Amino acid sequence: MARSRTTAEPFNALAVKHGAKSQAIVALSSVETNREILDAVSGSGDYLAPADGFLVERAAVQLARLRLLDQYLERLGGSPIDSRGRVRKCMPLVLALERQFAATCSALGLSPLARAQLLGDVASARRDDAVRQSQERLRLKVAADASQE
Repeated sequence: MARSRTTAEPFNALAVKHGAKSQAIVALSSVETNREILDAVSGSGDYLAPADGFLVERAAVQLARLRLLDQYLERLGGSPIDSRGRVRKCMPLVLALERQFAATCSALGLSPLARAQLLGDVASARRDDAVRQSQERLRLKVAADASQE
């Protein structure tokens, strides 16, 4: 039982500013974010293998942390600069997470460039398959013509 309003209990969140460094807080919001990322990937095409689940999980954690930091900045007025004109202490973490998230999204095919490359690879594979099938039909036709002579 708590002795006062400020007595810390398990999962204490009294001193939490944004929660992006708290594994418990990030875990709560990353479950929902994981589903969002899977929906975004499935909307782009069905190309993920089960082994890619680790990347999706990593992207979900990164996005959850970024959202927590965004909410924190919004509570402070939305500016990365404080009232004294200094960059807020959380901004290096925000920038690092944004770079990590962009790289993870690129690996998952969720960036425009990655999608274009992926679509190009798929088109190339389909073209190669069509060429192979065409060559096989031609071989069968030539073999049939040769056997009739």
